[in-house]
Amino acid sequence: MRKRKDIKKDNTTARFLLASSLYSLASKKLKSFTVMDILAGMAITSIVVTMVFYMSSTLSGQYTAYQNSRLELNDLLNASAGMSCQVSAAGKIREIPGGFELLNDVSTAAYKKADGKLTMYQANTSIDLYDQIEAVTLDGEPDPEDPIRSLVSGIHWQVTVLEQAVELHFYKSYSPADKINQLLLHEL
Repeated sequence: MRKRKDIKKDNTTARFLLASSLYSLASKKLKSFTVMDILAGMAITSIVVTMVFYMSSTLSGQYTAYQNSRLELNDLLNASAGMSCQVSAAGKIREIPGGFELLNDVSTAAYKKADGKLTMYQANTSIDLYDQIEAVTLDGEPDPEDPIRSLVSGIHWQVTVLEQAVELHFYKSYSPADKINQLLLHEL
């Protein structure tokens, strides 16, 4: 066991060493940055930070424009694919005032263009399919069952996508061979 006197002696030695080391540090001349060095560093840092924020905002704007163009193209492709499927599944397509209607065994869907939008009306529901349609033109032939209305064999959309004029075409054939093929495919 240590005596109290030894502990006291160790504390004074430690205090002395600490005080002498602090004195030696204070007496030495420390190298440091001058005010001009600090100002130059701050100027370079501010220039780099400004460049990073500018690049970030530019890239963000470009990404947003790219994303909007992709959404617009996706809307057109979805509307086109849906119309293509509905035209091929329809038994008949007839011309009606302001548009056309797709007649199936189960339901009828009417499509009308108004105010640059192509709207589908079916069972008391209306859905805007695409909202940038310039024109919808129809190719028709006389309907043997209904002499007032004509059968539509071609639907042509003229749309503007990303400031480019695009035409989409959907065709329906009423030939006996196509009717037989449709019946065979329907049975599978």
